[in-house]
Amino acid sequence: LTSFPRWLGSMARLETIAAPRNQIVEICPELGQVHTLQTLNVYGNLIAKVPISLGNCGALTNLNLRKNSLSTLEPEEEDGFELTLSLPAEIIELITRGRNDEALAKLLLFWQTRLEEYSVEMLRLTNTRAHRESEASRLAKEEKQLGWKRSLLANKVV
Repeated sequence: LTSFPRWLGSMARLETIAAPRNQIVEICPELGQVHTLQTLNVYGNLIAKVPISLGNCGALTNLNLRKNSLSTLEPEEEDGFELTLSLPAEIIELITRGRNDEALAKLLLFWQTRLEEYSVEMLRLTNTRAHRESEASRLAKEEKQLGWKRSLLANKVV
């Protein structure tokens, strides 16, 4: 077996896929549509990328990716927006070696840090936008006052 058939994504009641020690080079993104999938065992294959759509498998509790050629999660594109999700090599290495508890602990810390950085950046952007809007409003008021003063001066001169 070198790949999963794409029609597996339409199997609404599929709970387990066990395909260890094959020649599988990719996990098809369609598997992300199988919300009932609980176990995916692809131990000892040639998989280098994991599709990000696998994150849609909410019931997935047992994922065995040991002894593969993992290097990254596959980027996903939707409506022209590309989401590239990458993990530190250290975490990928832990997953590859089957040290899932350590990988999970490091992954949680990794994502917590990323979310904190994201929150800080969003706050900065929001503050920048609010400052720009405030400044634009202030300038508009000043322009209006200057226009009113110009018309007063023009009326006095005449």
